[in-house]
Amino acid sequence: MTVVASNYTREENDLSFDEANRRLRYDPETGYLHWRARPLADFGNRRVAASWNAKNAGNAAGWVGSDGYKRLTIGKRSFLVHRVVWLIDRGQWPDDQIDHIDQNKANNRIENLRPVSNAENARNKPRPATNTSGHVGVRATASGKWRAEIKQSGRKIFLGTFATMEAAISTRQQAATTLGFSPFHGRSR
Repeated sequence: MTVVASNYTREENDLSFDEANRRLRYDPETGYLHWRARPLADFGNRRVAASWNAKNAGNAAGWVGSDGYKRLTIGKRSFLVHRVVWLIDRGQWPDDQIDHIDQNKANNRIENLRPVSNAENARNKPRPATNTSGHVGVRATASGKWRAEIKQSGRKIFLGTFATMEAAISTRQQAATTLGFSPFHGRSR
């Protein structure tokens, strides 16, 4: 297997598969990570160890960050839960990004996660909050017509101007299918 350089190489140095499994238990039914009881050696103080274990052992690990992704802290380092789930389930860090297939950032069940490149991840984005037509890649023009476009490899591709919104939507959907966009791409949040 070829390892691709990624933006995430730091986490590979910060948390090993063995360490993740020692500290966390993955529940494939819920997609949650749960803290395991930790030994005294992790704390050096029996009272602190007992307190931490009483408060955390068995409980779901992590919190939801401002970006909507669940995170957890081990030591002084923060990790994205979906990437740690991948590590625990697959035995290694993903080479690049992990996409939530259904676009639900809280759904960290392994069958909802897939390794992707940045370009592939961009083909499974929700409809932007600024979209006014209700359909990604379709907008009204000043002349009352409808413009369709799609973004591929970082550049916009003009698909045409149409008399009806339906024609613009149909053209945009055909282009999305041809270019391999996810069926979830452009759906509302």
